Amino acid sequence: MFYEVSPDDLKDLTPEQLDAYVKESLLNDVREHRNLLIQETDWMANSDVTMTDEWKTYRQQLRDITKTHKSMDGIVWPTKPS
Repeated sequence: MFYEVSPDDLKDLTPEQLDAYVKESLLNDVREHRNLLIQETDWMANSDVTMTDEWKTYRQQLRDITKTHKSMDGIVWPTKPS
């Protein structure tokens, strides 16, 4: 889980802890953007909507994005079906 750290707290971190904090912070940027994109499609998961395979694939690709990307650098986001 990610916790906000004050600048004063950062100076007390070991290099390994600082590296872990930076990596987690970068990954959280990816998660936040991914979550917004998934949230935009949540209506597709309602029980009265039949989700196409294209939409299922798109949502799964969004969920899986943090398995291959650990920061916003170089991410090619999946294309939302029309």
